Amino acid sequence: MSDAGERTGTRGPRLADAVARMFGTLAEGLGQRVELFGIELSEERARLVGLLLGALAVAVLALLGLLSLNLLLVLAWWRARVRVVALLSVLYLGCALGLALWLRARLRSAPTPFAATIEELRADDGARTFAGLRVAICGDV
Repeated sequence: MSDAGERTGTRGPRLADAVARMFGTLAEGLGQRVELFGIELSEERARLVGLLLGALAVAVLALLGLLSLNLLLVLAWWRARVRVVALLSVLYLGCALGLALWLRARLRSAPTPFAATIEELRADDGARTFAGLRVAICGDV
């Protein structure tokens, strides 16, 4: 009987220490994941702001191009100023097209948002599965 009591007494602190270590590791891992998510969130926000500013520039330049094109049609009856207005229309519309193509290429080549966080969570899931197998096979705690 005393052997059973001694085993229970020594096993209790070992189990409590293991549980405390497990929760400590869990808290540390969770803190790292939250930090990684915060970094990726700020990167994603900066990328989005850049894209929105580019889209705004495309809209403004397209509007200026259309305005110039309208002015070109009105001024088409006057031969002296037609070349200047045509050149401005081509310039503005060319800039808008160039920016639109750049934005499209940037959107297509953009990485998956929060890819590093997702990869870490997948790695954590694999590590948990491996640890579960190790405990089941070896009886470790």
